Amino acid sequence: MCRGYLAWRKLEESVQKRREAMMADHKKAHPPLLLTMIDGQPVSMITAVDDIILKAEAAVLLCVAEEAVVE
Repeated sequence: MCRGYLAWRKLEESVQKRREAMMADHKKAHPPLLLTMIDGQPVSMITAVDDIILKAEAAVLLCVAEEAVVE
């Protein structure tokens, strides 16, 4: 069992409720960050930076290739 949980259980119930309310307010004010590629495709927080760069480079190369075909 986590030591933090035991410390939490030792707090008075009124203190626990007040802190839970504070945390809920904080989460409302600061929603989780959602990373997206330029095209709007979501990126997982565990995706390696190199993979993100490769996808971005591939997207740019695809755009350049499509522009060359149009011209």
